[in-house]
Amino acid sequence: NALKQAISQKDVKQVQTLLSPRSQASVALIMHHTALSRSAPLPTAADFSRLPDPWSTAAFSFISAALAEQRGEYAVSQRDWKVLVQTLTRYLESSRDKTRENDWMVPLASAAAAQLKHACELADDEAVRTGRAPELLNDGVAALQALFKQLSTSKSSTIRQSESVGVACVIAKAYFKLNTFNNCETLFKVIDDMELTAGASIAHRATLCYYEGRSRAYDEKFVAAEAGLSEAFQLCGAIGHHRNLERVLRYLIPVRLLLGVLPSPQLLRRFRLEGVYGDICRAVREGDLALLAQALARNQILFIRQGTYLILERLQAVVQRTLLRKCFLRHRSEVESPQAAAQVPMKLFEAALVQQGVVEDPLEVQCILVNLISRKLVKAYLAPQKQIIVLKISEPFPPLAQVYGNR
Repeated sequence: NALKQAISQKDVKQVQTLLSPRSQASVALIMHHTALSRSAPLPTAADFSRLPDPWSTAAFSFISAALAEQRGEYAVSQRDWKVLVQTLTRYLESSRDKTRENDWMVPLASAAAAQLKHACELADDEAVRTGRAPELLNDGVAALQALFKQLSTSKSSTIRQSESVGVACVIAKAYFKLNTFNNCETLFKVIDDMELTAGASIAHRATLCYYEGRSRAYDEKFVAAEAGLSEAFQLCGAIGHHRNLERVLRYLIPVRLLLGVLPSPQLLRRFRLEGVYGDICRAVREGDLALLAQALARNQILFIRQGTYLILERLQAVVQRTLLRKCFLRHRSEVESPQAAAQVPMKLFEAALVQQGVVEDPLEVQCILVNLISRKLVKAYLAPQKQIIVLKISEPFPPLAQVYGNR
């Protein structure tokens, strides 16, 4: 009766509360059902026949999903959440071009999308524990994509377009969970082309920027990644989400290090990250390859779990470049002409590497230099016969943002 009244009054907050697994009404129903018998049959669709379309199906699917989750039947719960999302999607689609009266239902559909993803993850975790293939999150993504398409293409409704960004955030999270984040590119392109973020909430914009930044980083588009993650950091700061600021920094700091931007000591202290990034920053600043290797090895498991180890491993070339630049500056102080300064003896660079204990073979030194040149981190060429590296006289060490921005 409470649900029927809330629907008739189009009270979105009350309907969303009643159709939330953590609402008092839902918890009371689950506890009552459990007290009766864990083997008691689930409610039937007939129990909700007094509700108007599509709420009879939606409410039945919700109650069935909540009780199934309580029973530990996560695959059943996922199925019912999927039915709920599909039911609301079809109803919104049927009324898209006729009236805006049903737009009040859009936030409910967006909330159901998040619940569907959660149910899919529980079901897949259960599948892994029992030795089965985790396939339900991938199955649920199809329903989420259909909802996103319906909301994003509704040009006459601002709320549908703005809420589509929330659904897109759920889809992006699912893509990363499935390790299919390359699919995010199409998602981000639709959002950009249709300018959907204009009316989106700050929280949804922050989430979108966060996943877009991570996706760009994995695609080695580090300048674009830094822009997205920086915006996410600013948006999270605007709404005071300290924990989310920490999440963003897990990726923003490695990306900025690749671009030659070191975090301030105050930032590292504020978020208690000195032990994680302190030695890495020092290695980048001083060109210390041995220190970098030690810092990466010490926190290797953490970086792998975060998905940043491969990004941080790229810092090896940045640190090698810093060391070469120090050799160049030392050599330049000992000669008079710019032309002579540009001809740096390989032995000088080799001695610095040997001193750090990272190189023993002279041929490896040449390989490092060739790698730096091929990556355009250094503008130079090798003269093996003379055992020198000839640097470009003007700007031999271009800004790292320029190097990675041209890729």
